[in-house]
Amino acid sequence: MLLFLVQGSEAELEQPTTEYSLFQKYESPTMRKVLIGLFFIILIVPFYGQTPNDNLQKYWKYRDRLRTRFMVVSENVMDYGVNIPASDIFYDKDIISWGDANNNMSHYLSMLSTELWLLKQNHQDYSSTLKELYYAMLALERLDMYSESNLRWKSAHGSWLENDSIEKSYVRPGDINGFLLRDDVGDSFWRKYGSHFDVSKCQGNLNRQDKFQMEEMSQDVIEHDMEGLSLVNTLVGTESVAGIPCNLPDNNIKTRLTHLAIMTCDSDVLQSPKLINFKLWAQDFVKRFIRFMQYDGTYSGKIGGLIPFKTHWVLVNPVTNKLVMQGNGADGGVAMISNGLLRAGQAITGENLRIYPRLLSDKEYNLAFKHPKTFQLGLEDNKTRSLACHVSGERTFARLRKLRDHYNPHKTGHFPIYEHFPLMYLVMHDLNYPGLGLKDKIHNFDKGLYDGLLDSAPISGPASNCGIYEWTSTSRCLWPENLGKKSGRQIEYNGLDYMMLHNLYDIAFGIKGFRTLKIDSVLTAGARNSILEKHEKAISQQDSIMTN
Repeated sequence: MLLFLVQGSEAELEQPTTEYSLFQKYESPTMRKVLIGLFFIILIVPFYGQTPNDNLQKYWKYRDRLRTRFMVVSENVMDYGVNIPASDIFYDKDIISWGDANNNMSHYLSMLSTELWLLKQNHQDYSSTLKELYYAMLALERLDMYSESNLRWKSAHGSWLENDSIEKSYVRPGDINGFLLRDDVGDSFWRKYGSHFDVSKCQGNLNRQDKFQMEEMSQDVIEHDMEGLSLVNTLVGTESVAGIPCNLPDNNIKTRLTHLAIMTCDSDVLQSPKLINFKLWAQDFVKRFIRFMQYDGTYSGKIGGLIPFKTHWVLVNPVTNKLVMQGNGADGGVAMISNGLLRAGQAITGENLRIYPRLLSDKEYNLAFKHPKTFQLGLEDNKTRSLACHVSGERTFARLRKLRDHYNPHKTGHFPIYEHFPLMYLVMHDLNYPGLGLKDKIHNFDKGLYDGLLDSAPISGPASNCGIYEWTSTSRCLWPENLGKKSGRQIEYNGLDYMMLHNLYDIAFGIKGFRTLKIDSVLTAGARNSILEKHEKAISQQDSIMTN
């Protein structure tokens, strides 16, 4: 039997320490089911007064917090660093970090596409959301266009080419190819936009000086970004951008998008963008990414240092012609999930994107997805779940639910885990709980589970020391193993995991009434303190129950 190798997860700014998890010592399936049920009963108790409207108010509070404290939303779309959300603000170190890019654009695109769909379905003004989505997609284009030229400049001059010298950039034919740096935040971005933030320093890809040098996008980043792009493909069609201010010069981006019928421009001298087909745009990115993951040369390696293999499925920096720094597939990780990548790519684009052979048969890959513990998927389990969302299958939804509640590859005892994938599956395939007729135990259990999570999120936003365990990670959807591990620090997180879950929940459960709310209508500080007091009381009761 071919065993999957555990691939190391990419590092955050600092490595967390281990803490005790509530369910860690309860390994039997029966006891775990009891504790999961008990956990959600207890979780919901402190927030019994919250309603969908309360969570909607909280949602718009998070949205305002994201725009004002975690990113720069700018019409100057070619400025490095703009329109890409940061992941963490380390107030105890006076620095904002863009992290490793795994949750930034992925969650952001997921949130924007679902928000736009919900506003449009509820006959609300969605112009602000459309503007952000337009800018975010152009940020990805900016990264694709200038990543190679940045690397060429760095190779020749020993430093990054920043946007104050962007006119010196020399983009070559073929540079728009799906190879991206993780972000383009650096010192010039901070000189121009640093006053927007409430800390004095930033850490991005172009000025990162810690030990975790990453630079290029990894397989993880690509797979996560495909989640957001798939939701854009499913939920957003052709929209008018004529009224959106956008300083997009006449460059390769505009020429290419127009040629592909993604962008339609006015016939005036300026060739101003008029219409954008977001569906085609998302599909084009997926095509680029999957083709980039198939190297023209042949790579030879050993799985676990023992099992020889040859593959084209590795990520290679086109400037250095060397493997990218992290998540490159040297351990066979990309080759072993190539089946899932190709299936996802075909589901999104309608095209077979295979250039080179896969490592596993479809049967072997399917068995690995269904039995991740037997196949020792480890941290790769997140990837197979993610890729499964894109492909419609009779039993996929049930399998994603079962894994959510019963298989934790991190062995922390924490459940649910990767809870966004069942919701994402439903939304991607135009399904929902009422539409499936799931108004019985499945519907009721899952609604209680997601209600509990959404209700428990702190009004002020996720943070390492917010006092609510479920919201103490950079993203509970990507790094659930980090929950509760930095409680002694002063770190705030961007909250995109909450906003993404909130919108997926509303669509999957058919919740009505999504609308824009004024930020000043959010719960007051006194109300927040009351909620926290109830939560602390419930935790105390929970500890008493567990002790007895």
